[in-house]
Amino acid sequence: DLTSPTLPTVSMVSSNVNDTARASVGDTITITIVASESITEPRVMIADNDATVGGDFHGNSYTAEYMITEGSVVEEGIASLSIVFEDLASNTGITTTTVSDASAVTIDLTAPTLPSVTIVSSNTADPGRANADDTITVSVTASEAITRPSVIIAGQPGETTDVGGAGTEWTAV
Repeated sequence: DLTSPTLPTVSMVSSNVNDTARASVGDTITITIVASESITEPRVMIADNDATVGGDFHGNSYTAEYMITEGSVVEEGIASLSIVFEDLASNTGITTTTVSDASAVTIDLTAPTLPSVTIVSSNTADPGRANADDTITVSVTASEAITRPSVIIAGQPGETTDVGGAGTEWTAV
């Protein structure tokens, strides 16, 4: 056997419950690898860190995982990857640094901020005050897209709406 193996399938996903294309502290980035033939256990780096590799020992299917922790040294942005591999006859494959599909995981360690939070009422005489039957509206602008915020108005949960559709502007009534 003088033929080098290839990796026709390489994909990336995050364990983030809100968005599998994003990762933060506590999330695990998983790489799925399928080789063209049986290979030895590959050496995989995710975000420049050694990944834990598991799978079909001396087979052609592997997964590699890296969990981002508080002490992780990772760069924000698209997670990098590197897969070094060889077949059972010691033919080395070309080191793979890209996925075979459109998958990607963006590492985001920066907490969003709320640079603008306003509250007004439907009181036409004074929107800064609310009386019985007035509607209170809280508007929030986030520094980046956020998941649906939980807003409590006068002790009651508000109904939140994504105003712009991008997850950065929300209102609650």
